[in-house]
Amino acid sequence: IQARIATWADRDEVDVYEEARRLTFDLAARAFLGCEPGPELDLIGEGYYEDLGRQRRGARREADAMLRRKIAERREGAYEDALAYLARHANEDGSSLNDEQLLSHAPLAIGDVARAAGPWRIRQQHEVVLLFVFF
Repeated sequence: IQARIATWADRDEVDVYEEARRLTFDLAARAFLGCEPGPELDLIGEGYYEDLGRQRRGARREADAMLRRKIAERREGAYEDALAYLARHANEDGSSLNDEQLLSHAPLAIGDVARAAGPWRIRQQHEVVLLFVFF
């Protein structure tokens, strides 16, 4: 949050709605996939959430491949994000989500949070956004 907000001082104009959406996307991706801001997060955004008219050719395929690697890592490793929980969780009957199911739900979960939470915070809880800016 602080790194993104630090860039605001260098701009003539800040689109607060867009910045809240991006911040919320970053936080959702971190919670769900363990992604920090950087190339992985940029690829997720480009592959799944950029306007299709602006999407780089092959970005979706690259994002899918990265998520497949993350799913495999979560099934075997000691990660503590939501994807790890879903990848290792088994129902009472022993069934679990397969890679394709996880791949289809991961981008939706992050995107839904970013679309729903960001704008709501600005309209309904502007004081929370101000706290993020100043602390």
